[in-house]
Amino acid sequence: YVRFLQQAMKEWCRRQDLPRDPEKYSCWVSHISALRRRHCRDSWMLDALRAKNPGTMESPINRSANPGSMLVAAMVALLSDGKRMDQTQLSRLAASAVATTHGAPEVWHSGAVLANVLAGILAEEDLPMKELFLRAIETVELQFPKTEMLATKLKEILDASREDPQSVME
Repeated sequence: YVRFLQQAMKEWCRRQDLPRDPEKYSCWVSHISALRRRHCRDSWMLDALRAKNPGTMESPINRSANPGSMLVAAMVALLSDGKRMDQTQLSRLAASAVATTHGAPEVWHSGAVLANVLAGILAEEDLPMKELFLRAIETVELQFPKTEMLATKLKEILDASREDPQSVME
């Protein structure tokens, strides 16, 4: 699964340098015209995608904590369809996918939270967003060591959103 995502990202990365016709690509990402028009401004991500070996959580490729990595976490959630795997599997898969291009652990954990929230929306669309976030935070906290700071910050944001939603968005 992670290798499939890596292939899609690598083919999209090649598109950044070589403007070719979409039929020259074998991956679905390159056949979507809206994605072919987008250009990456995250040089860490492009460097990681051009590397011979992708990063892993055990062997990070860099120390990047850039939010560009959240795209792959969202892809994991959408491909999971919200029902194909439990939260622990989804968290591990999202974190592993994010680690292919971004090496900072806090980004892996953020990706795991995002994937769980998006999968939760797909699975239980009527559940309040705060409940989805709290479930996701709890799953990631239990699964990955050293996520207390991220969990605390996300919970603070959730609490503040009740009082002043506009400042939280900013």
